Amino acid sequence: MDGAKMMPMSIPFALQLWSVRDVAQTDLMDTLARVADFGYKGVEFAGLQGHTPDAVRRRLDEVGLRCVGTHTTIDRFSDANLAATIEEHHTLGTDIALVPWIPAEKRNTVESTTATARELTDLSEKLAENKLRTGFHVHNDDLHPLPGSERTAWDLIRTNTPDSFIMQWDTANGQSAGVGPLEPLREAGARAVSIHLKEFPTDGRIIGEGQIPWFDVMNLAKEVGVQNYVVEIEQYAHRTSLDAVRDCLYALQQLGY
Repeated sequence: MDGAKMMPMSIPFALQLWSVRDVAQTDLMDTLARVADFGYKGVEFAGLQGHTPDAVRRRLDEVGLRCVGTHTTIDRFSDANLAATIEEHHTLGTDIALVPWIPAEKRNTVESTTATARELTDLSEKLAENKLRTGFHVHNDDLHPLPGSERTAWDLIRTNTPDSFIMQWDTANGQSAGVGPLEPLREAGARAVSIHLKEFPTDGRIIGEGQIPWFDVMNLAKEVGVQNYVVEIEQYAHRTSLDAVRDCLYALQQLGY
């Protein structure tokens, strides 16, 4: 791995539960206990798998996990669903509800992306009235120049939303897009409240087995003030999903974090 080693840090790593979706869909409550047993301190939800927020919060408290945020699909922010979404987040004990993906037609031109940024600004203001924050999780398509422009969807959303709007970086998605895992994180600055730590290539390699310069990433994340360090892995190679997330956490600990 590249980069100068930093002093050891004690980071309360969280897990994006999409990483263990196969077992979470079958038994979320047991999965939460397993994740806590591995040493994770928090989780980021991608759905509650049919459970009520109250039941999930009780389980989080039982096993010693906190909810550091959610990936909440855009339809959950509609006028019809907004009140329930706000209440769910209050119950889970998090103030962060991130938009994980935006349809291509809403971010594939400068004009559509700028309009989407206005919508996200309006959403941010609505949520702020209820002590919640929202933001946007980057994918590799969001980092390519838009037609007729040098600007990217990530850049346009970042510069056309308020400072309270979170820009959630993803190390593997940056590497996949060809911009690397660092510079857009630096540009996001203090708005990078949360980061996804994901190895690249995303072929089942755990943290430390691929191309991401982890010491550089972690140094920069500390510099810009990242608060939530969220581990994610989407393929598992020869491992089970639970073994993969355990091994990712162990690798970070071996690196001194």
